[in-house]
Amino acid sequence: MHTVSVRQQQGGEGRFEATMVLLEKEFLALKLEDISRRTSAIQRYLEDREQLFSTSRTISVSEMATTLAHEINQPIGTVTSLLCGIRLRLENGENAQPEIVAAIDQAVDQTRFAANIIARIRDYTHSRKPVNQTLELVELVCSCASLLDWELVRENIDLQLDLGNDLLMVSADETMLQQVFVNLLRNAIEAMRGTDPASRQLRIVLRKNDAEEEVEIAIADNGVGLTADAKNQLFVPFVSSKPTGMGVGLNICRSFVELHQGRLWLSSNEAGGCTSHVLLPLLGN
Repeated sequence: MHTVSVRQQQGGEGRFEATMVLLEKEFLALKLEDISRRTSAIQRYLEDREQLFSTSRTISVSEMATTLAHEINQPIGTVTSLLCGIRLRLENGENAQPEIVAAIDQAVDQTRFAANIIARIRDYTHSRKPVNQTLELVELVCSCASLLDWELVRENIDLQLDLGNDLLMVSADETMLQQVFVNLLRNAIEAMRGTDPASRQLRIVLRKNDAEEEVEIAIADNGVGLTADAKNQLFVPFVSSKPTGMGVGLNICRSFVELHQGRLWLSSNEAGGCTSHVLLPLLGN
């Protein structure tokens, strides 16, 4: 089997896959199959995947800087308050030494200067607001899973989809929800790396609640599960059970889901493993 390029009469160049077919003992046939569209589809898939990873890195850095700024601001604010309290006591005392008061004033100025720098970093890197559009949720979930198909194959994971037959429309930012689902799927894949490859299963279930006009997306794995300590620190910034983890992934996901008036939580499975739950409001009819 060979791939050849053929110049078409109306311009352009098509790519064909040539296969020799034996018809009878004395006859051979040359079968040409146009693979131009297949090649274009693969190229688009690779470009979409690369764009996803690039966007993911950018958003992660932005959210990490925002979270870091928020966490550092708290102790700086506390130190400033303590210094101001000490200065006030010294001023009200009889033996206040001017050099000590001046030193405290300088320390207060420096803490406020640091707080201003952090505030500027937070404002500069603050995540954009969602740009909502009407999206079909089943299609979005399937596209996110397809972006990780190479990882599923590499890790020998059996992907099971229970998406139902309903048309589930949501008003959402496609990039943000894509980041949420891809991140949760990756967490599930990584959680199964310590288990028997022959038994790895990843299940995505969509449950529609007509009464509440909402839909739950459940991503379940049969990996190592959640320890008691992990459950208590799931959304603690910069705390991660992964050797190379930054501890901001779940915080980013929760922030994005909450921006869509939704909710994110994790639960342990009775048979082992963990399930990530995303609850989103459905678009009204």
